[in-house]
Amino acid sequence: MEPDEQLEWERRAGRLAGIAAIAAGALLLLQLFYPAFVGARIDSVREFERYTKFHSNPDLIAVPYAMQALGYLCAAFALYYLARATFARRTEMGRPMQIMAVVGPVANAVAAVLLAFAVLDVASQLTDLNLTDEATNRAAGLAGLAGNQAVAEDAIRDLQTDSGLFIAAGYIDLAANLALGFGLVLVGLNAMRAGLLSRFLGILAIIVGVLTVLFRGAGIIEAFWLIAAGVLFLDRWPNGRGPAWDEVEAIPWPSAVQQRAALEAQREDYEDEDIEGAYVDSDEELEEFEDEDEEAEPAPTPHPASKKRKKKKRR
Repeated sequence: MEPDEQLEWERRAGRLAGIAAIAAGALLLLQLFYPAFVGARIDSVREFERYTKFHSNPDLIAVPYAMQALGYLCAAFALYYLARATFARRTEMGRPMQIMAVVGPVANAVAAVLLAFAVLDVASQLTDLNLTDEATNRAAGLAGLAGNQAVAEDAIRDLQTDSGLFIAAGYIDLAANLALGFGLVLVGLNAMRAGLLSRFLGILAIIVGVLTVLFRGAGIIEAFWLIAAGVLFLDRWPNGRGPAWDEVEAIPWPSAVQQRAALEAQREDYEDEDIEGAYVDSDEELEEFEDEDEEAEPAPTPHPASKKRKKKKRR
């Protein structure tokens, strides 16, 4: 693309990419707190209790995973937009960066859908074993209740191991997180070097990528970065975006000190213009006032003594 065509494409696609990034961050944030919104608690350490709730309320697992899938599809477009804009200014790691920016989020969306079906399938098989009454029967005593719960936990592990869908979804989820993590690191690092991301957003993208690889997700931090990136794409960033967004070349994002100095210089220029304008206005007003004073000044009235002298001369 020619530079003008690239800038035109960025302006045209930037609005959609910004909305997609904000929507992705909002969806990933909402899916974390969906059970709390509907008044359900699934934070139990026992998988038996959680899977029992999933079977009785499938929306507790289906809705959050659906939000996650939609969120990552939106994030795929936002990351592709940033990767393509970065590639126009930095060709290093261009092709792998663009591929990872799309493959990672899309793979996470696919993994979320597969995991939802896999968990609901295991929960359905668990209820067929009729272990609920034994695992919750307090009449069996403390030792008997603990033993029944341990049997239920082992049954869940056996069902997960025997489920091909669950195993496939787990491997796809692992690979998807690796791809997304490396994609975030590549895009964040190169976009920061190209001047499209500030140092803060660039480092934060790298942190989110590392957390995604190590802990299979970055949670709230990832959602915050996507929302911040969306605000940047929409050109609503405080103090404006970096100069690289106006030129198809790598221009470092100005530091906070440089931005402060530029603002102070701009403020001084405005003050100088105001002072010069005030001098000009005062001079013009003074000239107008003098003209009006001369026009309004009445003609001098003759002195009484001069009238008498004129009369004497006539006689």
